[in-house]
Amino acid sequence: MLGEGQEALGTIQDAVNDTEPQLDGILFLYLIFLSLTQYFNAELQTYLRVQPGPASVKPQRLSDNVRAALFAQYNSTQPFSVHYPLDPNPRPGSSQLQEFALFHDFALLDGRRITPLSKSTRESAGSSIVKVSFGEDFWYGEVVNIFSHAQHGFVNGTQLLAEFRWMKELPLSPVDDDPWSAYPELDVKCFALDAFCTPAEANSPPCVLPFDCIVCQISCGVVTTTDPCMWITTTMDRHPSK
Repeated sequence: MLGEGQEALGTIQDAVNDTEPQLDGILFLYLIFLSLTQYFNAELQTYLRVQPGPASVKPQRLSDNVRAALFAQYNSTQPFSVHYPLDPNPRPGSSQLQEFALFHDFALLDGRRITPLSKSTRESAGSSIVKVSFGEDFWYGEVVNIFSHAQHGFVNGTQLLAEFRWMKELPLSPVDDDPWSAYPELDVKCFALDAFCTPAEANSPPCVLPFDCIVCQISCGVVTTTDPCMWITTTMDRHPSK
């Protein structure tokens, strides 16, 4: 960070030398202040975008599906880098998969609280329904758990992760002519009511991803006048793309 700041100061100095050799010292200091303010504001915004909430006092054991997802994730990054605790013949240099994690009550994304289903008193919590960027596509689902996981042998150290259950999109519209198609920035989607992909279902993302893959929360309503009934959603992204 300091190196980049010094480089920025050098750029300002070059600009001053090229344009105004006798530039007043006060103006020069103002330019330095302005540049550093912009730089540190950008760093602060990156840091503040995701903030984990309170965590469990003691680590808790991960579910079978989450352990399988982490096993696949770590080994896809570094092949044969992680093995299960009961593996009788682990590869040399492989680390045992850490099966415990600290679970969070919630996490803040761009200042908005996301409460996972596991910490909600309802079967489907509105704040847990999110839009996620994975690969080249966007996916929609519910956050089941938010947890911090540390895996030995990985330079990233502790990761803030989320467990998801993915909603099943329907190529339908509850009204004729689909009026929302003219406004793609609203990102209106329809999904099968109370239906979710299984963890091993083809073409669906892993059930565990970094928490910062979440783009935003989505607003969800239920349409009961159609057959079948469906969920209808729209984005709550502060900067929707058209």
